[in-house]
Amino acid sequence: MPGTTLTMAQAAAMYDGTIKELVRRFKFDHARAAYKPLATLIATSLPFFATGWTVVPVPTVAAHIRQRGYDHALLMAKEVAKQKNLPLQRLLRRSRDNRQVGANRAERQAQSKGVFESKNAAGKRIVLIDDVCTTGATLTAAAAALKSAGATEVQAAVVAWQQPKLYKKKDR
Repeated sequence: MPGTTLTMAQAAAMYDGTIKELVRRFKFDHARAAYKPLATLIATSLPFFATGWTVVPVPTVAAHIRQRGYDHALLMAKEVAKQKNLPLQRLLRRSRDNRQVGANRAERQAQSKGVFESKNAAGKRIVLIDDVCTTGATLTAAAAALKSAGATEVQAAVVAWQQPKLYKKKDR
């Protein structure tokens, strides 16, 4: 992703069909056990993981953790780290909570600025883990915080990429 602090972002699948349904149930229907197949999808589809990388979950909004009873990104990140034999560290925290569902690209980018804080990432090569990438705003903001805290490289791995919606102007 040229011009950002995020070196690369990879998705294991498109956000549609079975993957979309599994992610939706995981996040909104309390299907906690879905973390394992989703994390396995990331771990097996994205071979760039190697020794020397640290797995870091993108922090979930606190209200969503309370609603679900779990942090979905943390569960996936722990499983990816376990499967890839990599260390996991929680190097990011949210300084404020924003809901991005339904927000357009410009709104997502504005909402993501300054939302993350990080300390002690000096010299680390980091793989961010999250569920879905839509515009990349969250991943870019998280990477910026990690780079500001001294990370040498930040990449991201997500379960799925959501294709942008194409809007047509109404015929006049």
